[in-house]
Amino acid sequence: MCLYCESNDNEHFVCSGCGDGMCEECYDKDIEHDQHYHNAYEDADNLWQSWLLQERFGSGYVCQKCVDNALSEFSSKEEYFAYLCVKYYEENDIEAYADKEEVYIMINDVNILVSSSEVSYRADLKLEQIG
Repeated sequence: MCLYCESNDNEHFVCSGCGDGMCEECYDKDIEHDQHYHNAYEDADNLWQSWLLQERFGSGYVCQKCVDNALSEFSSKEEYFAYLCVKYYEENDIEAYADKEEVYIMINDVNILVSSSEVSYRADLKLEQIG
């Protein structure tokens, strides 16, 4: 679907998140391209948001709706790092979950709180895999 009119055509600037883009007619009219970004992570407000957008969408086009949805998932760098840490543990067959900024691993049915420095370390390892 076109981000700028009601057309179902989306030949240009197709969002890597939802698949919406810009139709040929709007493209030919030189409509201001204010509803999508190329490499949205480059325009993020801070470094952790840049990492989040790069992880989610990589390089390429992404629409404002998908950027807003991705950024609304986490309220802080610590919360995002907790998410990355859990992903790292799960990829290494360790049962884990995040409760906001805290990460717990499960060993023999016991929840163990992971230290914040360990969360940052595991998040950094995950970011290295991404980028």
